[in-house]
Amino acid sequence: MGAFNWIVLIAQCPNCGNCSTIRCQTHIASSYDGPGSDRFHDHTYELGDTMPWFDKDTPVYNDWAQGNVIVSTSEPTVSECCYGKCNSCNIDCFVVIVFNNRKVAYIESIGRIEDWPEAYYK
Repeated sequence: MGAFNWIVLIAQCPNCGNCSTIRCQTHIASSYDGPGSDRFHDHTYELGDTMPWFDKDTPVYNDWAQGNVIVSTSEPTVSECCYGKCNSCNIDCFVVIVFNNRKVAYIESIGRIEDWPEAYYK
């Protein structure tokens, strides 16, 4: 299993319809390695937050977006389809999150797991 972080947002749940907290697991800017004793893993971020990463002179600096992401033509903007869970009804869902330079920029879409977008691996 790869390292991950959490994105917490307020949005309308695709199941219960409530405006609720949805907690999403992202693999963007995540690593079991990190500076000193800190790892880029299991931290919680919100919309607008910029996720920390290795220094620019570190060989892995450009590797913050790997795996289940789509790189747009305006790099370094990437989107990832993340597993999410509604805090109101506890249903699993997907959330497509757009990141720009490791900043949690905006939510592109939210839906039920069975409607997972074909462009992304589960």
